[in-house]
Amino acid sequence: QLQIHGKFCWKEYLADRFSRIYPAYFGALLLVALLDPVASKYLNAAGLYDLGFGAPIPTIPFNFSERLNLASFLGNTVFLQTIYFPVFGSNSPLWSLAYEWWYYLLFPLLCSVFLAPQKMGKVTALLLSVVILGVLTADILWLGIYWLAGAALSKTKQAVATLPAWISLLAALIFSRTQESAVPRLEDSLIALAYCLVLNAAKGWDRRLPFSPMAEWGASFSYSVYLVHFPIILFTESA
Repeated sequence: QLQIHGKFCWKEYLADRFSRIYPAYFGALLLVALLDPVASKYLNAAGLYDLGFGAPIPTIPFNFSERLNLASFLGNTVFLQTIYFPVFGSNSPLWSLAYEWWYYLLFPLLCSVFLAPQKMGKVTALLLSVVILGVLTADILWLGIYWLAGAALSKTKQAVATLPAWISLLAALIFSRTQESAVPRLEDSLIALAYCLVLNAAKGWDRRLPFSPMAEWGASFSYSVYLVHFPIILFTESA
């Protein structure tokens, strides 16, 4: 908005974010409400919905049946999963939508504390920021640093050569899979930093990759696929 209109409008911003995120997101919640009760009652021979399987499965760390209730559903509709409520049903990947939504609210509020044209706007933004910061978990706030790094990349010029960037990413991936650090989120932080270097290096590439058109086509519906892929895969596997 600032680049196009030269000013920030909360009404337009929230309408844009809401229309992009919420319709497909709410549809994903309804899909879980439809599939999970059927699968957990009639198709749960393998125990995928209630931890009834033998060996641990990393992608199924919870008893999904216990998360299939009205309170979880309503909490998820206002992006309070992982804060006050568990993720609804079997759709574990929806944890990230709560993080994303609160970043979209918190970032412009913090900017408004310093950039709002009127004092009342600054004070209001500050109060709302304090309330949100008090509600969010430490993990959401920490991962917000990665989110900010991605946003900052759009404003940077190439500063890293391609080969060192890829080497750093490979090293970070190897470290994350072979070492167990006592420092919380160290592996994630190294991977995030290395990937930022790769993205920065990509700014200097002379031409697009051969598969760019396919990637753009996939990106046009990747969000919707992300929202529903896990409950559909779990339902199909159980059936």
